[in-house]
Amino acid sequence: MSDHWNSFLMNEVLLRLEAQSFFANIGEERTLSFVRKALALSRYHDGNPGEALAGVGHRLGICYYCWDRGHDLRQGICSDCRVADAIGIAPEEAASRPPDKAAISHAFIREETVREVLRLLPEQLTAELDIGTLRKLPGACADWGEDVREVQIDSPWSVGYLPGRRSRSGTPVLMLEMLSHPYPRVVGRLRRYASVLSASLCRSGSVEEDPPLILPVLLYNGLPAWVPRSTDRGWNRFEYTFVDVRRLRPEAGGARGRIAALSCPEAAARITDPDVAPSLARDVVR
Repeated sequence: MSDHWNSFLMNEVLLRLEAQSFFANIGEERTLSFVRKALALSRYHDGNPGEALAGVGHRLGICYYCWDRGHDLRQGICSDCRVADAIGIAPEEAASRPPDKAAISHAFIREETVREVLRLLPEQLTAELDIGTLRKLPGACADWGEDVREVQIDSPWSVGYLPGRRSRSGTPVLMLEMLSHPYPRVVGRLRRYASVLSASLCRSGSVEEDPPLILPVLLYNGLPAWVPRSTDRGWNRFEYTFVDVRRLRPEAGGARGRIAALSCPEAAARITDPDVAPSLARDVVR
């Protein structure tokens, strides 16, 4: 979830400034002010603060969760934020850089992997769906909120109904969003993305009915053990499916085991390599 190129670009800028002793020269207070403004700019364009501060935030002593100086930073998160959001980080993970998101992203824009994701959704949502009708949808959406700007949905797909079955809820759309870091208030962000995607698809005529049924799935590939915390209650509740990809195991069997096999970096690299023979790709998918 978010404009990851934006995040990586901001990260590269901060790393280069650090290499030129920029932060050492301006002092701690001005560094904190500068980084906060940089993160605000990145977030305005849907960047991820964790990705923007990867490899540099720890050395500057700035937590990407609260954007403040924190104690005992692990994976870029201070001790107060870890307690507040129940984020567990094993000691051996504390100094690790975030995993490469590119390979996992490629895996989850493949139809074979998306079919397995559909099988993880509650049966009452998928019993009438025909997974053989998956169709990739455009991810670039205009957000007509306070001002107009583009929001990039990671991997949206439409899926049809089985013959003779229709739903009054509209054309189903699977919205896959990916995170490589824990993200505060992620449920509210998912809700906004679902709304923006629905409006964009209706305006473009990409779906048959208005509004479509949005099925959000949050795919998490970060090192810290994390489950998004929701404060929604009653009418304000937002339903979505959360999958911690790194903690799936191929030997688990079923959809979870197949997703684990498909989404490991080695398999994804082989599948997405244009020079790989189709038979090799089929072996990995199977």
